[in-house]
Amino acid sequence: MKKITISTIILSTCLGFVGCSNTVGLNNSYESSTTTSLNNSSENTNSNTINTNNIPYSTNQNLPTQNTISSDEAKQIALQHANLSDNQVTFIKVSQDYDDGIKKYEIEFYYNNTEYDYEINAYSGEILKFDYDAEYYNPSNTISYSNSQSSSTQNLISSDEAKNIALQHANLTDNQVTFIKVSKDYDDGIHIYEVEFHYNNREYNYDINAINGTILSYEQD
Repeated sequence: MKKITISTIILSTCLGFVGCSNTVGLNNSYESSTTTSLNNSSENTNSNTINTNNIPYSTNQNLPTQNTISSDEAKQIALQHANLSDNQVTFIKVSQDYDDGIKKYEIEFYYNNTEYDYEINAYSGEILKFDYDAEYYNPSNTISYSNSQSSSTQNLISSDEAKNIALQHANLTDNQVTFIKVSKDYDDGIHIYEVEFHYNNREYNYDINAINGTILSYEQD
């Protein structure tokens, strides 16, 4: 009887050790598995995290904003070119526009029945284009003809004189330019010379009164 009891105790003790060993193993396995899973999850989270410090800004944000001249400065540039002052003219238009990648001012004013139009680079102040047109002609400049066509006509300036008038106005000389057109026309009762020439990649156009040499209109492109 005692032998059976001792054997039972020994067997129970052994089974207890085995159970503890298995429990420890299961616990270690669970802890190891949990730790590995957490580490992997942490690594995956880190690998999926976007580092916003490495994201470059848009190129446009890095471009400096170029300063433009004011509308008053653009007006003064036009007035100085026309040899006029602010109190001599009546401004009709002073506006800013954007054309062919260039920001520009469009300026229009009147002086002595003549309309002046300017396009000015809003960054550099360079005159891109200008022209002026006489809105009203002086009747004394017209030539009167009789029905019989027997009345005498006034003397007209020569084409060379018309060319020189245009050149002097443009502050250029004959050997600096290439003449494209010098022709005589009759418009609104007035004999005019149409003079066109090129200089430094710019085109100059003039309408000149053929009687008294007055510049009726000019344009520079």
